[in-house]
Amino acid sequence: MRPLHPHHRRGRLGATTIAFTALATTGLAAAAGLGAIGTGTRSGSHAPHVAAKPGSLRIAVAPASRTAAAGSSASYRVAILRAPALRRRPSLVRLRLASPLPAGVVARWRPAATRGSRATLVLRAAPTARAGLHRLRIVAVGHTGPLFPGDPRRTHRAAASIALRVRRPIVRRFSISGHVDRPLAPGVAVPIDLRLTNPHRFPLHVQRLAVRVVAVRAPGASAGRSCGLEDFAVLDAGPVAAPLPARSTRSLSALRVPPEQRPRIEMRDTTYDQDGCQRATLELRFTGVATGGSR
Repeated sequence: MRPLHPHHRRGRLGATTIAFTALATTGLAAAAGLGAIGTGTRSGSHAPHVAAKPGSLRIAVAPASRTAAAGSSASYRVAILRAPALRRRPSLVRLRLASPLPAGVVARWRPAATRGSRATLVLRAAPTARAGLHRLRIVAVGHTGPLFPGDPRRTHRAAASIALRVRRPIVRRFSISGHVDRPLAPGVAVPIDLRLTNPHRFPLHVQRLAVRVVAVRAPGASAGRSCGLEDFAVLDAGPVAAPLPARSTRSLSALRVPPEQRPRIEMRDTTYDQDGCQRATLELRFTGVATGGSR
């Protein structure tokens, strides 16, 4: 049986995108009203909890509230403010979230522990994260002492509140085209090297791609030698993680997506006569989802 060549067709689908709110570029001072300020307590071996001197350890967060679309990230800058006595011998301060994260949101600290005065909290909302306002609490813990013989080891704590508003993604468009670079034969799955076009001024992050056979045109088919949709199958490779630069067109091979992670099309190997599929052309429809960009 002679091989056949599928016909390719351009397809389009709306894609979800990220929205970022610009980070504040001014300072973190509480007097400027730029963030959440938290103060803490100090405890030692002589008492479980002793009120710390004002300002012994504080944290300031800017901005105190961020908005991000599902599928995007939001960053918070954390300033660690120590009293003069603590600054002379900076102790390691550990940062964590005391509140449970909402479903679909993950946190990353840069760094999670530091002797310095700054850190960054990044909250990433998955594409499936539920839209809404979420309030979280940041806690900082540091230890000092003993400074003098007999002085107990003290634990300093500070806290501040932040808010994350997750909203639904903004719908964007990007285009997909593709072809099969070699003939189809029964029982053989051939990768499709899709070409993706990003017309936007921001990069997109491709997450899913799918291909569907929507029509078969077989001039050699007859009553005894049929050829139709049932003779072909598309194998989707599942999630794809590929960055697509702004205002560019890239193939999956150029994006270094391995063949096993690309969609594949297969001509089924059946027990009946498939000669009717010779010289057949296939009409394919491509769809995809990506995140990226802002308003």
